[in-house]
Amino acid sequence: MIITTTKRALPTTDDLHAVIDRVTGTYHVTLQVQLSRLDRLLTNVAAHYGLSYVKLQPLAQLFIELQRALGSHVADQEQVLFPLLRRLSAHEETHSDALLTALHEGRHTDERIASLFHQISELTGGYDPALDTCSAYQDIVQTLESLDEQTRKHFEAEAALMARLEQAGI
Repeated sequence: MIITTTKRALPTTDDLHAVIDRVTGTYHVTLQVQLSRLDRLLTNVAAHYGLSYVKLQPLAQLFIELQRALGSHVADQEQVLFPLLRRLSAHEETHSDALLTALHEGRHTDERIASLFHQISELTGGYDPALDTCSAYQDIVQTLESLDEQTRKHFEAEAALMARLEQAGI
């Protein structure tokens, strides 16, 4: 159920819980699976081809940073932001500095993740692997592109939800 005002629809507690459950149950789970798969692929390609792919080492370094940033993003949401939002929406807690801090840190992490994806895109020629690379490397690049697109959509959905929550005074 959505409660409407003259300005914009605000999420009910049930809506908010459903969004949080969907994010943690779909995006976060899928993200962990993709990151684990990418880690294995990069390790295998590096072991097999070594330095023959000039872009492999910088790509691996960017991936490690991305993996850490995304891991931090997920942990912050699941351990801090989402529990706090659940308590606030259930009126178990009032507007707090903890929420403002969590939102600020989340935005900073999101910007870092976007920057890393931008660097990866530039390094891979817009996610266009060379034709003379192995299929595993091509899969890495394609998976990174897909992950970038999914993450952008995720961040857009987060931003829309946060705007609605801010409007609601949560």
